Amino acid sequence: MPRRRAFRLAALLCGTMVSPQSALAAPSSYFLSPTGNDFNTGNLASPFATLGRAQQAIDASRNASAVLPGPVMVTLLPGTYYLASTAALNASISGDDVNSVTIAAQPGAVLSGGMPLTGWLQLGPDLFTVNLPLSTFPQQIVRQLWTANGTRRELQHSPILHYASLSTNLSVSTAPTYVVLPRGQLNATAEELSNAYIVLYHSWTSTVNQVASWDPGNSTLMVAGGPADNRWNSASFNRYVLQNVLNTSYLAPGTFMFNATSRNITYRAMPGEDPRVTPLIAPRLSTVLSLTGTTSRWLRNVYLADLTVAHTPALLEEQCKPVGNGCSSQSGAILTTAAVELTNVRNATVLGLSIAHTGGYALWLRPGCQDLLISRAHLFDLGAGGVRIGPNGGGMSPIPSTVVNHVELSDSVIEDGGHILEAGVGVLLQTAHNVSIVHNSIHDFFYSGISTGWTWGYSPTSTGDLTVGWNHIYNVGRGRLSDLACIYNLGTSRGTVFVNNVCHDAAATGYGGWGYYTDEVRCRELPIVIADPASLPSPAASQSTPRLCNHTLAP
Repeated sequence: MPRRRAFRLAALLCGTMVSPQSALAAPSSYFLSPTGNDFNTGNLASPFATLGRAQQAIDASRNASAVLPGPVMVTLLPGTYYLASTAALNASISGDDVNSVTIAAQPGAVLSGGMPLTGWLQLGPDLFTVNLPLSTFPQQIVRQLWTANGTRRELQHSPILHYASLSTNLSVSTAPTYVVLPRGQLNATAEELSNAYIVLYHSWTSTVNQVASWDPGNSTLMVAGGPADNRWNSASFNRYVLQNVLNTSYLAPGTFMFNATSRNITYRAMPGEDPRVTPLIAPRLSTVLSLTGTTSRWLRNVYLADLTVAHTPALLEEQCKPVGNGCSSQSGAILTTAAVELTNVRNATVLGLSIAHTGGYALWLRPGCQDLLISRAHLFDLGAGGVRIGPNGGGMSPIPSTVVNHVELSDSVIEDGGHILEAGVGVLLQTAHNVSIVHNSIHDFFYSGISTGWTWGYSPTSTGDLTVGWNHIYNVGRGRLSDLACIYNLGTSRGTVFVNNVCHDAAATGYGGWGYYTDEVRCRELPIVIADPASLPSPAASQSTPRLCNHTLAP
C-alpha cells in the first residue's frame, strides 16, 4: 500500500495517531471556554481561555526525557473565541514517539480573528457609522464585514464598467498609468475619490490599485503604482470596477465605505437591520491559528478535529504595495498569510476543519510540512482561494528537506472564493512533492479550480509525483477572468497524474476556460499523465515504461 494511503487509513481508523502503548494510558484532558481564564486549572469545571495556556500545561507535564504521561486531549467548548492575537502554537504542543496530542472542538466552538463592532451612531433611517481604531484593526483599509450569521457585507463598489482607453508603461517612474473613462460615466469630486480603488481586468488576472488622482476635465483617472509587467493591458475588454467612493449616495443596502484617515465606517443597513442591536463583525487578525515547528524541532504527532476558524482581513495594501503594481498576482500568490498556517509540521491529521469568511486564503501548508492528511474540510466565503500547498514560487528548492512532502487533501468541499482577489483558486500547489488532491468538490471561483507547478521557462522543479484525481470541479472562471482551467499545471511535474476528474461550467472572458491546461510542458520530457486508471502502467512497469503526456482522456 502506498505510504500516503496507509497513513490516511491508519488515521481514519484510529481517530488519533497513537501507538498501542499510548492507547493503554488514560488521556490527559484540558478544556477551553470563551469565558474561561488562564489562571484556572483547565478542567471541565474550571477551563482555560486560550490554546497557548493549554500548550504550557501540556509541555509542563512532560518528564525529564520530554515524554508525555500519556495521550493528550484539548477540547474547545462551544462559543466564539474572539482572539486578540494569533493562536500561535509551537513544538511545545507536539506529541512524542509514543503519545499524540489531539485538539478538538465541540459543535458551536469558533476561533475568530474578528471583533463585533459596538458604538454605532445613527446618521439616518438606514445609515450608521462607527470608528475602527488602528490599534485594534491594523489593516490600512477595511474591505469586508460580516453579520453574526456569516453573511458578507461588501465595500462600496460599482458594477463592472468599461473604460475608453488604458495608457501604461512598464517603468512606473517614467510614465504613470492613466485610465480614460467615457465622458459622464463618473461624477465624483477629488475628495470623494481620495480613498477610492480601481479594479482593472487584464489577461489572466485583475489588479487592485488606489486611485492617485482624478481629472474630470479629461475624464482621466491616474492609477497609483503599476504596472510591473505586461499583464496590464486591455485584453479583457476594457473592464474595471471602482471601489470605496466616499459618497453615501453610492451606498447600496448592505454595503459600506471606509475613510482611512478618520478610520470611520459608514454603513447602509439592509431593511430591518440595526447594527446597534446586532453588531457586525470586522476582521483584524490575518492569521487566526498557526502551528509552527522548526527544522531542529518539528511540531509532530498532532491531531486536529472539527475546528472552525473565521474572520480574517484582506491585507492588500500591506502585502502588495511592495511589489509596486497592486495585487496583480496570478492565483493570488502574492499574499503572505492565510487564516490557518502550518510550518514544519510532521505526522499530523486534520479532520473536519471549517474555515470561512476570509480576506485571503484559508489554509496554507508552508515549508517543512510532511506526512499530513487534510480531510473532510469545508472552506467557503473566501477572499481569495482555499488551500495553498508549498511556498510561493516554483523551481528547485534550495533546501530539499523543507519541501512539502507526502500530503493528502481529500473528501473536502472548497467553494465560493475570490471575493477580494478574484484570481484566488480552490487549491494552489507551488512547490511540493508526492501530494494527493483527491475526492474533493471545488466550485464557484473566478479563476481556476486547481493550480499546480508554478515553474516558468521549462526549468527543473522540486514539484512532482502529484495525484490529482476524482475531483468534481465546476463553475470556475464565471465569465470574469481569462487564461484559466478546472486544472491548470504550469511547468514540468514528473510523475504527476491527472485522473478521473469531472469538470464542467468553466467560463472565461476573453480566452481560456479549459478542462485541463498543461502550460509550458514539453511532451518529450514525459512529465505528466492524463489517463483513466485502466490505462496506467503497473508500479513495476512504470519504472521502465515512458508515460505519454498526450494520453487519451477517458470520459
